[in-house]
Amino acid sequence: MHLLLLIPSSLLLILLFAHSWRYRGRTITLAFFGLCFAFGVLRGNIIHYIITTYLGGESLPYLFLRPVVKVWNASLQECIGWIFALYLSWSIVEWIMTRQGKNSVGIFRLIGLSCFLMGSIAYAVEAAAAGVRWWVWVFPIKNPFFADVPFAGIVAWMSVGVDFLGPFLLFKHRVIQRWPKYLLFLIFPAHMLFHLKVTNIASWLPMNTAELWYLIMICALIWGIAVGGPEITADIAIRREKKDKSPLRFAVLFTAGAFLSVLLAAQILFIKNAEITVSLIPFCTALLFFNPVYAGGFLVLSSILFALLTGAWSYTLIPAVLFVIFGLGSDWFSTAFSFKVRHNLALALILAAVLASYLICNERYRLLLVLNENGEKILNERTNAGLDSLLTLLPPSTRTGDAYHYNHLATDLLKRRNYPAATRLLQKALACDSTYAYAYINLGWALRQQKDYSGSVQAYEKGLSINPVDFRSYLLLGEIYVALDSLEKAEALYRRALNYDQNNTDILLALETVLYRQNRLDEAVKLLKSTQPEKVDRKKIESRLAADLFKMGRNEEAVSYYQNVIREDISHLYAAATSLALIYWQERKDPKKALNYVNLAGAVNPTAEIFSLKGAICEELGLKEESREAYRLAAELESSKSGAEEKVPSK
Repeated sequence: MHLLLLIPSSLLLILLFAHSWRYRGRTITLAFFGLCFAFGVLRGNIIHYIITTYLGGESLPYLFLRPVVKVWNASLQECIGWIFALYLSWSIVEWIMTRQGKNSVGIFRLIGLSCFLMGSIAYAVEAAAAGVRWWVWVFPIKNPFFADVPFAGIVAWMSVGVDFLGPFLLFKHRVIQRWPKYLLFLIFPAHMLFHLKVTNIASWLPMNTAELWYLIMICALIWGIAVGGPEITADIAIRREKKDKSPLRFAVLFTAGAFLSVLLAAQILFIKNAEITVSLIPFCTALLFFNPVYAGGFLVLSSILFALLTGAWSYTLIPAVLFVIFGLGSDWFSTAFSFKVRHNLALALILAAVLASYLICNERYRLLLVLNENGEKILNERTNAGLDSLLTLLPPSTRTGDAYHYNHLATDLLKRRNYPAATRLLQKALACDSTYAYAYINLGWALRQQKDYSGSVQAYEKGLSINPVDFRSYLLLGEIYVALDSLEKAEALYRRALNYDQNNTDILLALETVLYRQNRLDEAVKLLKSTQPEKVDRKKIESRLAADLFKMGRNEEAVSYYQNVIREDISHLYAAATSLALIYWQERKDPKKALNYVNLAGAVNPTAEIFSLKGAICEELGLKEESREAYRLAAELESSKSGAEEKVPSK
């Protein structure tokens, strides 16, 4: 399924490169494709740093499940995706505008429509990706207006148009003269700075800075589409003459058709979810906008058909909004209505966007205030009756955004080991958002602590079906399977995890333990030997590998690994030294060297077992005094251990 995305996109990107070479020229082509790739690498690495280092997260909010190549921490697939989508959006908008009878277009309109077309491409691609798992978003994706796609995914694609395509086109056409043009380089850094704060800005502005950036961005794009901006000649129109018979003149349309075909194939052959088809309506509507009548007719018919078949009427709002925005930028609308009318309509759309954003964020903030006011009482309440009384103070609504706050409070309850209360809040969170993977994972832990293993397994499995790269959850769920003696299920679970990260040390060791318990030592050794030393915790792997080889009697191999462990990992020194002592004493008949390893183990952890072993070796060497002393110390340690056990009361 990953090849369904990778191969066509790579081939189509080559076609688009050839199209650009012919119709935009060598200089612009090399500049656009080269700079866009560099921008993708820079963007990917900066976002990775902000989330994993500055904000202390473990991973990006989205993860490629089959990354082909990484450029530091940026995905090559992602970089190629930006180039493909940006060039396709730019070219389609030029084609739409010039098909309406003009060879020129306002540059602000070109940038704005390209960014919204990027949003429609994002919707289509993200919906398909959610179904076939090209990549996953690790936070909730439930949304009343987008089918199985997070809003953050849409605006992230649009912001790439603002961060890169906008400045590129403004530089290309020399719209801004002299030094102010260099301020365009600050757009991307400013965008990244807005992501450094994740909490609300203030009580009167209940949104985080990233949400504020996206709101400003969308409003600016709508205004630019209405205004139009300085007229520029479209590259595609320059050489579109009758004598131009090159098949490359159809490259953009062919790419758009192939793009839709790939997504349809993914939906029909693999996803088979009728609701996902709505994701294709915005892109098709925009593509037909060379004639607004065609676009309007398609929008009405497809939206009605979709709504009748699925009953999901709210999903049809986004295609309608895109139609209005593209209509605002169409040549037909510009001719029919004055600049003042277009400008006022744009202001009305901006006002609606601001009002809708404020209402949504204020509702979320309202719940936060209630939780802050009663949170401490809920955290300290232990009786069911008291908890029921406090929970009635919380809003009865099930808004999607409320899930975050319920889960956050439940996390505090889990830390205080109030598992019944945490369970109740997590159930409320999932009633708000059934795609909240972290709420399922926390619920799995809460139920596990209450000995509800069946419910815990179901919660963990559901959470992992949504977010299949939460490796800690694999380990916790695997522990339950092992405790229930379901070793086959534990093995299948760990192997599933390795499909996403074949070098995860903790998962590898957990799988090795399961194989060991089934006495499948050959498979365990083969598993550990197949790891890539530079990508795993080599010390842990070698220590476990040495123990398995020792268990199998392959002591020659075990010795070399044990010696590596002793040199490099003091935390495993006792076990390694003890095993080496047994090998040299019993198999290699070298009690002197065995004694050296026994002394080393005893220095790290002086146990009754190690002194008993030392006494036997010294006895064989004829060291009577040392043998007696070792046996005496072993007896004392064994006696003190027995005395401590007697003091422990029986349950």
